[in-house]
Amino acid sequence: GAWYEREIAERVLQSKAAPGRKRSLARIRRFEQILERDGFDVVKFWLHLDAADQKRRLAQLEDDEETAWRVTDRDHRLRKRHARLCKAAERVIATTDVGGRSWQIIPAAERKPRDLEIARRLIAAIEFRLSRPAHPPAGPPDHPPAPRSGPLVDLDLDQSLDRDEYQERRKRATGTLATLARRLHGEGRGLVMAFEGTDAAGKGGAIRRVLRGLDPRDTRLVSVGAPSEDERAHPWLWRFWTKVPSAGSVTIFDRTWYGRVLVERVEGFCAPEDWERAFEEIAAFERELGRAGIVVMKFWLQLSPEEQLRRFQARRRTPYKQYKLTEDDWRNREKWDAYLACATEMIARTGTEDAPWFVVPAEDKRLARVRVLEAAVDHLSRQL
Repeated sequence: GAWYEREIAERVLQSKAAPGRKRSLARIRRFEQILERDGFDVVKFWLHLDAADQKRRLAQLEDDEETAWRVTDRDHRLRKRHARLCKAAERVIATTDVGGRSWQIIPAAERKPRDLEIARRLIAAIEFRLSRPAHPPAGPPDHPPAPRSGPLVDLDLDQSLDRDEYQERRKRATGTLATLARRLHGEGRGLVMAFEGTDAAGKGGAIRRVLRGLDPRDTRLVSVGAPSEDERAHPWLWRFWTKVPSAGSVTIFDRTWYGRVLVERVEGFCAPEDWERAFEEIAAFERELGRAGIVVMKFWLQLSPEEQLRRFQARRRTPYKQYKLTEDDWRNREKWDAYLACATEMIARTGTEDAPWFVVPAEDKRLARVRVLEAAVDHLSRQL
């Protein structure tokens, strides 16, 4: 059945055409295209039974007490609408039989011939895949020049907040966030908060202040680093899909899927065509989150290079903070202009009304933490 079972069954069982059917098939095509571009082949089989064979097969299953549980009322409803089922399947197959993602129609009345034909088709698909060039694992580093203007270049980094005002605004925003989070949970909606920014910009401190307004039973913090061997064996977005919050829950990402168009682009960890198409794939990913009722907000914390250097040096001098400073941090600093250019493009191309970017001046830690809390409160208030 996979992702097609619901699409076909709804067309058979619903008396009226559901809105958005064409869009749902377009989303399936995009999903399969993402798999294919990531080096995966999609082989789809339709195992066909005529009405008489289907009725006989269901009766055989029901007559055996060990398999009777597999037959449901829904199965019988579909059986009674066999002609309609076939027409619905034909429409879905015709719409999604594109590119290299072709359907294989297999007669399924006889088990042994059916299984043999499936094996033959699979072998042929694997042999064809092996005959083609391997997916390029990496590409040249991309170091675009620093932009002359944009949300990061034009950001006022001289703003600050005194301690008293910070405490007052933080407490007020934290309390409101807690109230909104409970409403979100009560409505069965999820929340994704994604944090990116320059190294040493204070993402961890901002996240800790956000956590104070959330129920720990419903909240998950995900720190994103280099993908594991298992994650590299999957499509690149898989490791983020598996951490999407359930209904009523919150997931906070410390670094995100935007690494594809930042570090992987700048360092040459993926091919240019991979990071370029990632913009479209990220947009589709975030749209799917929205369709599932998940509120998405994204934060970019920005420092000046001078303040970053000061914080790096402070970390190096402070024994209990030294673990935060790595050789990668120094190497990334040498590519400041490239990262600034890529981040500017990323924000421009991926900020939407439903998944907005909040650019936060992080030169002053107190101001940055309050701005994050207040932005979260404002966006949640408008979404609920």
